[in-house]
Amino acid sequence: MNSLIERLINFLMYICVIIFVFSTSGIIIYILFNGINKLSPSLFFGNLRTIDALLMKKNVIDGIYPALIGSFLLVILTLIIAVPIGILTGIYLSEYVKKKTFLNIIFDILASVPSIIIGLFGLSMVILINKYFKTNVYPCLLISSISLAFLILPYIIRATQINLESIPFSIRIISITMGASKIQNIFYVLLPYSIHGIISGILLSCARVISDVAVIMLTGGVIFYGIPKSLLDPFEAIAYYIFFLSAEYRTENELLKVFGASFVLLVLCLILFAASEFFGKTAKKLSMIR
Repeated sequence: MNSLIERLINFLMYICVIIFVFSTSGIIIYILFNGINKLSPSLFFGNLRTIDALLMKKNVIDGIYPALIGSFLLVILTLIIAVPIGILTGIYLSEYVKKKTFLNIIFDILASVPSIIIGLFGLSMVILINKYFKTNVYPCLLISSISLAFLILPYIIRATQINLESIPFSIRIISITMGASKIQNIFYVLLPYSIHGIISGILLSCARVISDVAVIMLTGGVIFYGIPKSLLDPFEAIAYYIFFLSAEYRTENELLKVFGASFVLLVLCLILFAASEFFGKTAKKLSMIR
């Protein structure tokens, strides 16, 4: 009886895996097939000459170039905010805290918070700043980056904590036995040893930032604005461009632009996932060699 139940469960698991693989592959192939035909300079720069757009002589109105630049700036600024905090917090959890249950629960809750709630937090932050500091701060690139930093912090913290905790004891005590302090051991031995795994987690976080819509929509994302000149300007983002145009398209050409932009976003995410996998495997190989 138990054998029959186990076989049934295994069969159901195989069916679920097949459904998942075929459905995901179907979505990806559909987007790639419909989007690749739309790839052209006009998708990125609209009616402008490529050189004029790249030199910022004119604003690109009907292309995704400003959205790509806005997404790139958003990712960079978000990582500048989140990576130091996330890595230092992960070090603290791994190396200094003995009873981690309470803190682990807090970060697990933060990781499970829907992105729309993080977006509302960013919007509330703008309202409170204007109310109590009497400044003209509006949803912008900086507010969006701060909000997205909260969104990806749990992933960076967990990546750092798990990779540090997986370091063998023999590696941990080498520099300690030679007279190094705990801080020196962390920054000269443990972090370099686990850096590939940490980078893998950071790259996965980049994919989350570049593909999120809810936070961007509430904290500074706009359509047809151009490249932001400062951190307090609104900005375009490729994910929000796809969301807006797919909901508001009026012609077949605009719908095809959605597929083209989706193709570009999908390729960017696949590159980040591949890079994350590469660094993850590199970390595993290095740990086996060492």
